[in-house]
Amino acid sequence: MRSFHFSFDIAQNSDITTSEVVQFLCGELLCKIVFHRVKSTFIFETDEVLSTLAAKIEQKFPEGIYYELSEVKDGCRGKQNPEIKEDYCIICDTFRSFAKNK
Repeated sequence: MRSFHFSFDIAQNSDITTSEVVQFLCGELLCKIVFHRVKSTFIFETDEVLSTLAAKIEQKFPEGIYYELSEVKDGCRGKQNPEIKEDYCIICDTFRSFAKNK
């Protein structure tokens, strides 16, 4: 499995929500969020390669979202943001469970 860092901003006039982004990553792409400590930043694992992931993100969200996606070395996790209220790691597991049952 490869680990990736995904950080994004949603445009003010966009209807996209963080939950939709998580559902796409975890439900459609079957990625697994393993670290979520900043509101719109995730560390996730998948067998996909960077270029394939970027193409799928661009196809799903052609506008209204700005992001950075990069592959990270093993063990790189980052610091916790004390203001975070929801942990999408748990929500991701739910999306993955339902996606596998389709």
